[in-house]
Amino acid sequence: MDRPAAAGGAARAEQERAAQETRTRVQLLIELTARNAVYRKGLLAAVKGLSPQEAVILADLERHGLQVPQLHDVLCGGHVLVDEPQLYEAWRFPEVSHHRLSSHHRDIDKSRYPDIGMRGQVVREKLHGRTANGTWLQLEKTPAASGPANCPAWTTCAI
Repeated sequence: MDRPAAAGGAARAEQERAAQETRTRVQLLIELTARNAVYRKGLLAAVKGLSPQEAVILADLERHGLQVPQLHDVLCGGHVLVDEPQLYEAWRFPEVSHHRLSSHHRDIDKSRYPDIGMRGQVVREKLHGRTANGTWLQLEKTPAASGPANCPAWTTCAI
């Protein structure tokens, strides 16, 4: 095996190891939080299916100061503001993200910074967008309904 291929394989293995470490840490955070709080039925079972994208979002929140007691509020749908605009792009995952309509932060140009949704096992529906100075996030208990009557996307609603 030549050196560039070996280096590429080692880099991929390191990325996979780091991703698994993040998932394990986030799973433990959720399990710790769930010991003293009531959540939706099935949350602890859902943690076993935590996606890499869900782990990234919750790990980023932890990196920005989220503590175990605050995780309860986040998992129960609390609206979170983070003073880091770069998270808006970092939380857009091409394979699972989609544009979503929301009533949050209407002062932001939604054509430039549309609100972004993502479905997952743990968060069910993640919704995030930009603020003037950062990024906001809300985890929804129930995914958005789709179709013209429910207005889940800009293309299906007449506003």
